[in-house]
Amino acid sequence: MSGSVATHLKKITDYELKKVKNVGQVKERVDNIMKKDEGLFVCVLADYNGSTNHCIGIDCKSRLIYDAVDLKAKRLTKENIEYSTGLYENDVNAGIAGFADVAEIVKKRGK
Repeated sequence: MSGSVATHLKKITDYELKKVKNVGQVKERVDNIMKKDEGLFVCVLADYNGSTNHCIGIDCKSRLIYDAVDLKAKRLTKENIEYSTGLYENDVNAGIAGFADVAEIVKKRGK
């Protein structure tokens, strides 16, 4: 099966990804998403090195972070978001500059 996550989500479920536009600039997006009481978000991480090659899922209602490289969900904290950016080769944390992009998982219209 090839194609993007967004394509598969839309084809085989009653949900789709909708780009979130009003969450501020890259640096502000982490705080603005963390302030929300509900919503399921897919967030592309931007580290201090400019890398944007990893994303996480955030469930604002349960206050959890889902990361494909972790076996268990983590509590929604800035420290855990930063942990998700990973480590450089010298075991130094890459650091979180913000979210490069944010999309919300929403129910399709009429479903």
